[in-house]
Amino acid sequence: MDSDIQNADRFLSAVQPSLDNKRNNMPDGMQDKLEYFPINLRVGGRAIAVCGATEDSLAKVRLLLKTAAQMRAVAALARDYAYGEIRISHEQNLLLPHLPKAHLLAVWKQLCAAGLATSNIGLASDIIACPGLDYCALATARSIPIAQQLSSRFEARKTEEDIGPLKIKISGCINACGHHHVGHIGILGLDRAGVENYQITLGGDGSEDAALGTRTGPGFSAEALLRAVDTILDVYLEGRNSADEHFIQFYRRVGLSPFKQALYKDAPQRLTAESRG
Repeated sequence: MDSDIQNADRFLSAVQPSLDNKRNNMPDGMQDKLEYFPINLRVGGRAIAVCGATEDSLAKVRLLLKTAAQMRAVAALARDYAYGEIRISHEQNLLLPHLPKAHLLAVWKQLCAAGLATSNIGLASDIIACPGLDYCALATARSIPIAQQLSSRFEARKTEEDIGPLKIKISGCINACGHHHVGHIGILGLDRAGVENYQITLGGDGSEDAALGTRTGPGFSAEALLRAVDTILDVYLEGRNSADEHFIQFYRRVGLSPFKQALYKDAPQRLTAESRG
């Protein structure tokens, strides 16, 4: 892993002049508005695509290259233990099929070494998110950064195990590639007068008890969205009968009302206007 990070740093140092030149040749006023732009380079005879303009986006390139080391670790596990096959589920998790039980411990130890052994399947941080505005021309709002911020927030609060099974799904536009409409907590990113605005739906379900989520009310800014999700989970944790009553079960028992009251208690006039609309 350390050698991969060193290689990433050397790579970034090599491409920095190209990044700076591309940015300097952009039209006036655009340099600070675009965080990403494509640059095609050839390294070791292979064509690769790099995105980046600001220091923040360069950090993301570095992060992607670190992740490549983890992907190589997964590829090695597939080669050594799973007949060379890797599958990606609709919930955006990697699967190693045909894995003999006798090898589970060895695989788990190697996943730990690669930083890939987080046991969060089906929990709050196991989020489905579309590419969003960072990578999709159809998107109207970011998705991946929202998912990352939510995951970090769950880690900081240390409540993920207590919350229990929870499906959070995020779409960056109305095409709904993140399946937000069937998330226990669904988040739809929209563009409102040039500003990202996120609508929340509750009660969606993609299981055999399928249901479409119900919109809570007016949308939230990216900053307010994290607090809104905190509020939703606080309502659930404080109101459930026991830890055995999962979020979706609690929602079906109490309905939208307690969540709506908690989310919009400081904005009754706005809520009323939205309801009439």
